[in-house]
Amino acid sequence: MPRFSIVIPTRNSAYSLKHTLMTCINQKDFDDYEIVVSNNYSTDDTEEIIKQINSDKIRYYKTTKSLTMVDHFNFAISKADGEYVFVLGSDDGVHTYGLYALDKIISITGEKIIKCAYNYYYWPNVVVPKLQNTCIIHDFFDKPLYDFSDTVDAVNKAIDTPFQCLAVLPAIYISGVVHRDIINELLKKTGTVFDSLSPDIYFGFAVSALTHSFLIVPIPFSMAGLSGTSNGMTCIYNVNSTDYKNMEKIENANGRFPKKWLLGTPTICDALIADFTCAKKNTCSYEDINLDYVKLMRAGLSERYVIHMYNGDSGRIAFEAELEIIKNHIKNDDSLSSVFNINSLDIKNYTFYPTEYDTAPYVTSGVIKPDLSLFNVKNIEDAIQFAENLLYPKGRIDSYLSLLAEKWKNRDVVKYFFEKFSDYTKVGIFATGPHTERMIKTYNQYCGKGANLFLFDNDSKKWGKIWHDMEVLPPRAIPEKDLDILIISSRKHENIIYESIKQYSNSTKIIKLYDKNSEHALPDNTFDN
Repeated sequence: MPRFSIVIPTRNSAYSLKHTLMTCINQKDFDDYEIVVSNNYSTDDTEEIIKQINSDKIRYYKTTKSLTMVDHFNFAISKADGEYVFVLGSDDGVHTYGLYALDKIISITGEKIIKCAYNYYYWPNVVVPKLQNTCIIHDFFDKPLYDFSDTVDAVNKAIDTPFQCLAVLPAIYISGVVHRDIINELLKKTGTVFDSLSPDIYFGFAVSALTHSFLIVPIPFSMAGLSGTSNGMTCIYNVNSTDYKNMEKIENANGRFPKKWLLGTPTICDALIADFTCAKKNTCSYEDINLDYVKLMRAGLSERYVIHMYNGDSGRIAFEAELEIIKNHIKNDDSLSSVFNINSLDIKNYTFYPTEYDTAPYVTSGVIKPDLSLFNVKNIEDAIQFAENLLYPKGRIDSYLSLLAEKWKNRDVVKYFFEKFSDYTKVGIFATGPHTERMIKTYNQYCGKGANLFLFDNDSKKWGKIWHDMEVLPPRAIPEKDLDILIISSRKHENIIYESIKQYSNSTKIIKLYDKNSEHALPDNTFDN
């Protein structure tokens, strides 16, 4: 079994596929992977491209007929044999250090779902002229080494900010890798890996129902390419692409496209509604999460405006035409017109800016958007090399990995205690702060959110208040909770806290983490609160 499977579903994308494959083949310092290329009955030169490259890394498959995008994703991933799997579009790319870095991160953390940062490259044939042959590159060295995202929080954030849903959900497409055990668990529970309208959004919602949290690291291992054959760009910008319309026809025949769009015109909110609803049904989860359709309509309206706001007069004309479609759609639906103010949909309420505002190069907050015309960049293979020369030399990658390994080896405070005291189920944590915040995240990851965890503090101003979904209790409440153990969660004030609560040691085992003379102290750690 190879360490990684790179799964590439493709349809009529020979223009970009060659360069996508070369980024996968040109991996440095790592060789334990396979590339699964699945050709969805293409009519272009896809097979010829595979023959020309002639790499023993590539396993090539072709469908016997045109499949829906979702069915094709399921077909493609079924051919993967790797321990960890991720999916690339046929215009995306993998950084040359990408698999090397992922393998090290997995070896350090052992995590089964890892979400990474990723960069963007807009191909010369992308449907939006002002974006053609540009890229957005993220630095990572000033970011936190890692973080965990609670999956329920991620789902709520995705619903609250639909346009950012792919950025906050766990992913197997472009920005994330997932262990085979998780994929098999999803298959066992629902009978499919991908479903609904958008396979990547659906997967994020569905897999969130199977786990408590996922690891986030700031280092990019991939670059998302957006080209003339990108389904997402074609849909968002309402481009009348022959191949996209053909795929839409196939999807409609399979009942996957909505019978009507929420705003009368397609938005990412429509995909989110379809995908969340399907994941909710398939996984029998999220019973306490309901969609606010009016809020989603407003988000969809904002999405359409953002698409046009930097296109000057042409943007104003295009958006005004969409507003007419939206107003007519709302006016003809009593349930919508009763809650949505049609009079607010006036083009005069929106400001439009010259295209130059959105195309100028910039450097800000660890993000770089250069003018690639100055650097002879012509495809994603070139763009990846440019980004690596600029920000990702091997030495920086190794420095990040070394820091991650140093911090990670001592992070599992709660895991340590539950391995050592496996019978303890009612746990108290004393003191609030960054140290405790990390402990709670770790506890929720391994033990599940809402388990028997209690929080205490000496500060009377905090008593009774909610901190990270937990009520802060006074010390006098310690005996009432009948705790198995009480962990002092502070390095600087550990002895002071112990002196203030040692009177409760007869009823509760009090743990001092940092006192080396303590029986239950951690053998080594780096928490410094």
